[in-house]
Amino acid sequence: MQCTDRRSSRAESAGTPTIAVWGLGYIGLTSTRALLDAGYGVVGVDSNSSRHEQLAADAVVLNATTRFAVDVRPDLAAKRLMIVDRLEEQLDAHFVCVPTEVVGVPTHEFVESVLRQISALGGEPVIIIESTLAPQWLGADVYRDLRIAIAPRRDWFHSPDHTVQSLTRICASDDQTTLSRALAILRTVSRDVVPSQDPVAAVIAKSFENSLWYILFSFVDELADAIPNADLVEALRLAATNWRLPVRFDLEFQVGGYCLPLAAQYLQTATSAGGSLILDAATSANRRVLHAVLDRVLRAPRSRSVLVLGLAYRPDLKITTNSAGVTLISACKAAGLRVFAHDPLFSPTETVSITGAPYLDPLATDADFDCIIVCTPHEQYADERLAVALRRIPTLRRIIESRGTLRDVAREHPNDIDYYCLGTTEW
Repeated sequence: MQCTDRRSSRAESAGTPTIAVWGLGYIGLTSTRALLDAGYGVVGVDSNSSRHEQLAADAVVLNATTRFAVDVRPDLAAKRLMIVDRLEEQLDAHFVCVPTEVVGVPTHEFVESVLRQISALGGEPVIIIESTLAPQWLGADVYRDLRIAIAPRRDWFHSPDHTVQSLTRICASDDQTTLSRALAILRTVSRDVVPSQDPVAAVIAKSFENSLWYILFSFVDELADAIPNADLVEALRLAATNWRLPVRFDLEFQVGGYCLPLAAQYLQTATSAGGSLILDAATSANRRVLHAVLDRVLRAPRSRSVLVLGLAYRPDLKITTNSAGVTLISACKAAGLRVFAHDPLFSPTETVSITGAPYLDPLATDADFDCIIVCTPHEQYADERLAVALRRIPTLRRIIESRGTLRDVAREHPNDIDYYCLGTTEW
């Protein structure tokens, strides 16, 4: 994409530095796209040696339903963007967008590794950390020795209307010079940037925001299991008419993804002895429905083979962190069941690599399983072709889901199907 004159002039007012973006996952890639659109040259640094080939080959789809995608191929061709495995030159500015979790557990290892590499390059660049942090991590020596600004991200790749450019963001540093330099860059990218001289407060703010949603969503899901044989879906529809309710609640087997479940852990690591009882309760509530699902799988007559539909933690977003599907596959295997997996966003090879379970296309004519768990209500699972295929499977005896995607399959199947749908009278 060619930069417009307006974008170029905005970047020129900030000095048009070449900026390094460390980590080219969803956060780093969208930051790269925004910086390129603002007229900056960008060097992407990613230890995944195949990332360059991936980005050079095709656009990256962030959300299939909204057709939200990032394409940097023109920028690579024009050399506005370069991608390297290791940075070996001093640059004016760095964006740190590396993961701060491994298998759902917070870690500061990757951020601190990047900071040490930047420090070794010398100079006094401004370093803008977009990765989510835990408050106590800022006490490490490597943070004190560098010009660091904290600017956590709020967009979540659901819509091109909620992006790093359009959403209000915060930027904090306890050094005024660093803060001014960071703001000069961020304000060429984001429409509204709120400054602060308290980095710890900025770190807490991000986790606080996400923890609120984590508590609410966990509570709603727990309530759906705690009041069986009631139509909680209808109750939520009625409650949504209250002007103070902030969001629509969709029932899930588990609150997944990076942001919400991890936010509670980031905050818990900063609390005093005893931690937060409310966050502890939310974590327990978040596990309750998964246990209830497994209980329904194992009820007599006991299931022997299970097909889990959905590895992504939410529809059309190719992220499996803290997903109900991955968790339940592991639990079903541990219970001695034969488990198959499917997700339209993941190839057979990716599915096996992530879950260790065989990939099974539910449209296959030779499919053989007696239980289905719909963990992610992808649009493809509501396709009539799937309904027809499932009604022809003679071994199918049980369907468990959270959104009613396969309700008609259960009603029209020639077998007497045990059907369970979270938050309804059929739970």
